[in-house]
Formats: sequence, C-alpha cells, structure tokens
Amino acid sequence: MGRVSVNNMKKKALLSASIILVVIFVSMSFLFSNQNGTVSNSITKTIKDEIIRTFFPDYEGTYLKIVRKGDKIFSYGSADNKKWLLISQPVHIPLNNTVYIGMAVISPDPNLLSSAIFDKITIDNSKEIQDLSFWKQADIGKAKLQGSTEYVENKYIINSSGVDACSGFRYLYKEVYGDFSISARINYSSKANSRIKSGIMVRNKLDLSDKFSDLMITPSDVFVFHWRNDNKVNSVLKTKIALGIDYNYKLRKVLHFSSFLVLAFLIFIALSFFKLKIKLKMLLTLLLCVILAIFDELHQLYIPGRSSQFTDVLIDTAGAVLGTVIISIGNALRKRKI
Repeated sequence: MGRVSVNNMKKKALLSASIILVVIFVSMSFLFSNQNGTVSNSITKTIKDEIIRTFFPDYEGTYLKIVRKGDKIFSYGSADNKKWLLISQPVHIPLNNTVYIGMAVISPDPNLLSSAIFDKITIDNSKEIQDLSFWKQADIGKAKLQGSTEYVENKYIINSSGVDACSGFRYLYKEVYGDFSISARINYSSKANSRIKSGIMVRNKLDLSDKFSDLMITPSDVFVFHWRNDNKVNSVLKTKIALGIDYNYKLRKVLHFSSFLVLAFLIFIALSFFKLKIKLKMLLTLLLCVILAIFDELHQLYIPGRSSQFTDVLIDTAGAVLGTVIISIGNALRKRKI
C-alpha cells in the first residue's frame, strides 16, 4: 500500500507540474499576444537582429541599389547583396550626363537629428569605398539643424535633420558621369524613429527643385522610391513582406509554429495522466490547440496595431499537429520497449 500511495503521489505531482507548465506557457503566449503592434514588432525584431548578427552577418540590415541606364532609373532591394528584387518599374528621368550620387538621411522631425549607418558601398561594382575623402557632404535645402557624417569602423554614420527629399536633408555625395550603379547597406540603431528614411540618391543638381530619384528604407522595413522628372514628385512604397525578404515577419511565423508545437507536447503530457485512448488524447490535444489559436487571433482584433489572420491559425494548427504526432510516436515507442 505504501508503494501504491507513493506512486499515486508522484503521478499527482507530475500531473500538477504538467498543468502548471501548460498554464505558464499559455499565459506567456497571451502576454506576448497582448502587446500592441509596436511593442510586439520591437520584441521579435530584437530577437531577429541578434540571430542575424550572431549567425548571418551578411543578412544584417537592408541593401539598396540604384542603376542608371541612359534616361532610365532602376531601383532594387536585397536582404543579402546577392538576390536583388525590383522595387519599381524603371522610371524615365532625363538627367544630365554628370549627376550627383550618394547617400542621404531624412529626419521626420526638423528639430531632431536622426541617424543611419551605411556600409558595403559600391559604385559600378568597384571595391568597397573605405574613407570619407572619396565624398563631399552638405545639408541640402532647409535643414534646420546642421548635419554631420562620421566614419567609424568602415561604416558611415550620417546625422540629419530636414523633413523630406524636397525640403531638406544631409547628403554624402560625389559626381559621376554617364551610366552608373550605386549600392549600399543601411542599418539603424534599435531606438531609431520608425519614420526615418535613409538610402541612396541621384540628383541632377544639388538644387532641391531639380530632377532626382532616391530609394529609401525605414526602420519599419518599408521601401520608399521617389522621383521627380517634371514638377511633380512621384513615389512607390513596398514592404519587405511584399518582397518576401522580411525576416522579422518570417520569424514571427516560425514562433507561431514552434510555440504551438511545444504547447501540443505539454497538453499531451498532461492528458497522459488520464486513462484515455491514444487517439482520444491526440484529438483532445489538437482540439485544445485549435481553440487556443482561434481565441488568440480573435483577441488580437482588440489590440492596437495588431490584426487577426486566418493563416496564423493554420500555422498554429500545423505546429500542433506535428507536435502531437512526434510525442505520440515517442510515447508508442517507449511503451513498446517496456
């Protein structure tokens, strides 16, 4: 009787521990889900940045490229400096033979200096440019605060005020003749304002009213392509998600999948302490996971900056299915050995 009592106590303790783990896991998931869009994105972006910085340094930041072929300007974005994706259809801009190309930062607040980090800069596939002596720099237009450029550890840090490419910004530039390509990698600090725009630019003249084209990226991963070929400024906006190179977005989907895989593990283990058939345990595990996934997405409808997506329910369900199958197979193999 003593051994039976001890075994029952162990089972109750393990059952209690399993239930507590499920409750803790669901609570943590709910707390993360309860964060507004800005905080939620900031958390996953920080995780993503650390993973990329540690294991995939070539994928850190965003690569931009502008190519001139005659009077046509092409704009491209890349996550790895290898696979380039077209941001906009080529635009026609009748430029002078000699133009100004370079890098610019535009602050969302004229009373505040904003910064961006540039490196991996190439012009016409030449070697990377290694120092500031290659460039000229100036505040173009009505920049309320004087900008500056630093060269630190093979990186250019441009500090700028201004408001937009038509009113004022800090420009690091050089003159080139004829056709060209210019590319650079852009990074931001973790505290950067989400409305900063930084990127590469070509200008017919340094006069704000003249023709120009620029390709910018924001800290919130939106590509902005501007150009003026007459008196009107045109623009095209595309997100990294639309181009399939948003690793923050992909990480969020991986977290959805893996969290429900782990949740299925925990629920199945908790149900294992009840005398249920294996098929019923699998069914209950999946049912509970699907209910939680649906509840999570419906709950996000009421969180600022968040949205409900049916695809997330499918991803959660797929994770739960895989988790249930893996632990069911493991459970069956363990019983066979016994």
